[in-house]
Amino acid sequence: MPAAELNKRLDDRYAIPGNTETEDCAADPPWHQALRTAIGWSHELCTPAERLAWARLSVFAGTFDAESASRVLADERLPARQVPCPLNNLVRDSILQWVPTAAGERYRMLDTLRDYGAFWLCGLGEEGTLRRRHRDHYLARAQAADAAWIGSEQLTWYERTVADHPNLRAALDHCLTERDGHSALELAGALWFLWYACGFPHEGRHCLDRALALDTAPGPARAKALWTCGHTAINLDDTETSLRLAGVFRVGVAMEADESAVFAAAYLEGAALAVHGRPAQAAQALDAVPGTRPNAGRYDAAWFLLQATRAFVHVLTGQFVEALTVAEELCAECGRRGETWMRAWGDYLRALAALQPGRAAEAAAHARTALGGKRRLHDSVGMAMSPDVLACAYVACGHAEQAARILGLGEQIWHGLGTPRMGAPDLVAARTACEQQARRLLGSGSYETAFDTGYGTDLNAGITQALTPPDTPPPMSSAPPGPTG
Repeated sequence: MPAAELNKRLDDRYAIPGNTETEDCAADPPWHQALRTAIGWSHELCTPAERLAWARLSVFAGTFDAESASRVLADERLPARQVPCPLNNLVRDSILQWVPTAAGERYRMLDTLRDYGAFWLCGLGEEGTLRRRHRDHYLARAQAADAAWIGSEQLTWYERTVADHPNLRAALDHCLTERDGHSALELAGALWFLWYACGFPHEGRHCLDRALALDTAPGPARAKALWTCGHTAINLDDTETSLRLAGVFRVGVAMEADESAVFAAAYLEGAALAVHGRPAQAAQALDAVPGTRPNAGRYDAAWFLLQATRAFVHVLTGQFVEALTVAEELCAECGRRGETWMRAWGDYLRALAALQPGRAAEAAAHARTALGGKRRLHDSVGMAMSPDVLACAYVACGHAEQAARILGLGEQIWHGLGTPRMGAPDLVAARTACEQQARRLLGSGSYETAFDTGYGTDLNAGITQALTPPDTPPPMSSAPPGPTG
């Protein structure tokens, strides 16, 4: 079939291999010319309960677990206690695939079989009902993950949320398509950690912008989405938007009884100002809230984010002892909670605080710990920033070749994110100083070779190599580059 003709039929995968309206006498046997007919044979061999389950399962995208299947499929026609039987039978008959993953046992349906089920679901008149059930289930799951994120189950929720990502995206797309702005705000806001902490800032910003434009009514759902959009914008070097949203958010939560919202507002404004190169103003915004941690609320992560920003501002203003004190307090609280993501930011800040007093080996150890923690959650921004400070520490220790290679690795990650170092002038200056010092120690040719090696290496292999300390430390060199006041 010519490519132009094939392109016309891509919207209907069943139209490509044939149709069921006319018989192709050249086919052997003649009824094999239609994909829909072939799948229809399997459909006819299913029991009524299996056919109903097949149709309803078509609302899932990617993989799903048994709990989700039961929540979405079950009603008076197919009681929850009966769902496992057709599910297992559809696996036996190869309509479903059983997939063991890090997030537990899951199921997957091939797109062709899903489209066939969707055809029958539409015929049953249940598509709208099932799409809403699917949306409600994944909204509840996103809210549960949000509530538990800063805690000992963080890695479990990370694996589950990443596995559920296609379904979360499908639920959010359904909200936006159906112009259900309130649900879109709730879902996009609850998934702040997926956009910000797990490496999907571009997707999050796109969804949040659409949701905020769709529903402009003030309320808790819109406020959470504004906050989420604000700190996602920081990652994408859009500090003007983050500052604007910080002001809108502060007004929106002014009358809320939730104390954590005050910390969330201070963090958002302070972080945007710090990244924008205005540390003195950032310090004022951060110091406007109490030093004690608030009770848990809708913004449970805000205190941790605020403490990390406070330590960063101390580094920018040359207050390295204060920065280390705040970073260690942050790490200690994360340790008590069994938390990983913010603990890695704490280790990153400990590395920054140790650089300028001349404790480069200590800074390198903290930077490696931070990089390892960020890799566990695929925090792309954290995975990009940690190599920068590790390279600074290695240059200070005289490991110029390792520093150049790690700078290349970090640049590979930044290239996928957009603006390197989020456009923060202090971070850009520190990275430039690190490169210049490494070039002086190696020579430009050797530097470029090592940098290109890091830039071109497999990301996971490069991070694994970066986490391995150099074998033989050469003599200390001059003062390390790094963000200073």
